[in-house]
Order: sequence, then C-alpha cells, then structure tokens
Amino acid sequence: MKHGHKHHTQHDRERDAAPQPAASQPDTGQQAGESPEETALAPEAIAELQAKAAERDKWHTEFLYKAAELENMRKRAAKERQELIRYSGQDIFAQLLEVVDNFGRAVDADRKETDPAVIVQGLEIIYKQLLNLLDRYEIRRIPAKGNAFDPALHDAIQQVPTPDAEPGTVIEELLPGYYYRDRVLRPARVIVAAAPPPAAAP
Repeated sequence: MKHGHKHHTQHDRERDAAPQPAASQPDTGQQAGESPEETALAPEAIAELQAKAAERDKWHTEFLYKAAELENMRKRAAKERQELIRYSGQDIFAQLLEVVDNFGRAVDADRKETDPAVIVQGLEIIYKQLLNLLDRYEIRRIPAKGNAFDPALHDAIQQVPTPDAEPGTVIEELLPGYYYRDRVLRPARVIVAAAPPPAAAP
C-alpha cells in the first residue's frame, strides 16, 4: 500500500530549519521604544543653541571689525612712513634758508661796498653759519692734511715724491671730505707723499 505523503530530503529539512528574515519596517529615525515626543529638542536646548549661534555671530563680527581696523592702521602707517621719507630734509632745508637769506643780504651790501676786507668779513660770517648748521646735523669734516692716507676716508688724486713727509702721508687737501654721523658722506680728495727717487751716484 502506497502512502500519500512525500518524503522530505535532507536539503528540504535544512531549509525549513533556517531562520527566516523579519519583514523590513520603514525607518522613522527613532530608536526602539522612543516616541515622536521624545525625539524633539527641549526648549532649553533650543535656547542654548540660539545663544551659541548669537555668540558666534558676535565674535565673527568683532573679528571682521578688528581685521578692518588693523588694515586701516597698516595703510596709515605706510602713508606716514612715505611722507616721513619724502619730507625728511624739511628741517635742515628750513634752517638752510636762513643762510641763503644772509648770503643774499651780503650780496646786496657788497654791490655797494668798495673795501675788500669788509666783503671777506661778511663771507666769513656766512661760511661759519653754514658750518655750524652742518655740525648741528652731525656732518663733520674728515681730517686729511698731515694724516696717514686712508683709502676709506681719502681719495688720492696724485702722489708726489717729497723728502719733507713720510710716504703715504697726506700733504695737500684739494677738496674737503665729510662724515655724516658714523658714515663717510664724501671722501676728501688729497695729494699723497711718495718716497723720493734715490739720489744719482756721483
């Protein structure tokens, strides 16, 4: 007698025993056991976020203001520096005008003066005034005549053999040189002594 039921294979038995996946549920963004009321932010949290956003905006505005202020200061300092460089000689030129005025008055007086001694005296006064002005701005004359030749201070135009001075000594100053503070403003143009030629044998 044949039975009406089918024999189950080993494969069928393993398939029936395997766990079946649960039906997928739509993702609501909520954790299990949470209600929509529990996911909403509390009023205190919202107020705290708003306060932090306002503070952030405040500091951002403050940063932009300080950055603009710093840029304006930089531009103003650059402009002042340019003006300082451009008009750096203003003080000395203003005082130099006094010498020019005195020289002009001396020229007018000399046109009527017949005594050369008076003319020379007036020129000496103006010359001393000019030297005092240079000294006031630390412009000093470089020692030359009678000193040893120094290529950093003197410009040798000529060497003259002479028995009256040691070789390498400045014996004549053609054009005075000047310091400006600790720098050479202009070297002195000089004539330097050289050793005389040996005497001819008798």
